[in-house]
Amino acid sequence: ALQTMKYKGKIKPGHHVLINACCGGVGHFAVQYCKAKGARVTGICSTDKITTAYKLGADLVLDYKQQSIYSGPGDYDIVLDPVGVIKYKRIKEQMKRKGNMVAFSPSPEIISAWVYTFLTPRKLKFYLTDANQSDLDELRELIEAGKIKPHIQEVFPLEKIAEAQRLSEAGHTTGKIAIKI
Repeated sequence: ALQTMKYKGKIKPGHHVLINACCGGVGHFAVQYCKAKGARVTGICSTDKITTAYKLGADLVLDYKQQSIYSGPGDYDIVLDPVGVIKYKRIKEQMKRKGNMVAFSPSPEIISAWVYTFLTPRKLKFYLTDANQSDLDELRELIEAGKIKPHIQEVFPLEKIAEAQRLSEAGHTTGKIAIKI
């Protein structure tokens, strides 16, 4: 989440960020990181996670079970979709002229939209993590300062790693899943 917002989203104070799956493994860090950087956050989650989203720091929460995710306030500088369900062709009109959408899961629709973005000021970007000491130090400092609080949904012993993987693949987790070694 830190690298996505920092390098692809180019987060700045005052930015308006839309974060899909804002209570998930990536999303819960993204909400807190964006707030620590002075951004305004609109989160997307299900009804049962709305309270969690606000506790994480979201300024506004869209319940995808009750309303269209495309009905939000718009004017987004950054759209983060770690689960790959936001349609670029639908969300682009809610993005600022030079806004960025960052996707983790390049579907055929996302890839065709990415090609289209070469012709527009709004950009669609993909991201893979590139671990480095500087970013890990920044994350540690934010955690030590209490600006980011990792949430662990469940800890599994190593012998139940397959169960942990099934839970992860099912989606809809709140925070992270950990393996105790």
